[in-house]
Amino acid sequence: MKRTTVILILLSLLLTPLTARPWLGGYTISFDGYSENALASTDEQIGIHLTLMPLQFGWFTPTISLGVLMPVLERSVGPLVEGSLSVPVFSTTRHHFASLFQRPSAWEPTLQVSFLNTIRGTPRSTWAWSIHPFVFYFGEKRISLLAPRLLYETEEARFSWGVRLLEINHALY
Repeated sequence: MKRTTVILILLSLLLTPLTARPWLGGYTISFDGYSENALASTDEQIGIHLTLMPLQFGWFTPTISLGVLMPVLERSVGPLVEGSLSVPVFSTTRHHFASLFQRPSAWEPTLQVSFLNTIRGTPRSTWAWSIHPFVFYFGEKRISLLAPRLLYETEEARFSWGVRLLEINHALY
């Protein structure tokens, strides 16, 4: 009996860090709109992405995501593949928006760089740089509102713009 108890205590001590580790990944849902000169300008886009947060140093948690942007009405170039890297600039729990939420939150403005490419038809690619000024972190969820995007379309060598209206990142594992 003592031996079993000691083994169980040792196992629980060894496995506790595995259950207490920070979030590693999950999914992201996004809603985008673009200017009339942009690659996906004729339609709004709904994005579904898988996310990975491999490095975590306190509040500094870069996020890598890969997913698909799908047009709402199918009037544009079709679905786009999007890969992105997001990096928070800072994090604070003392912010002016705290009274808007029932749960404790952190305000984490974020910078993001993305690469978009068409799935069907003529290959067209776009680089996108985003500033996410309103990102709120709730433990297992990050919500971003109204993030302007600067787009550079490589084939046409021109700039355009867009807005990521809403982005919800939910950690699952």
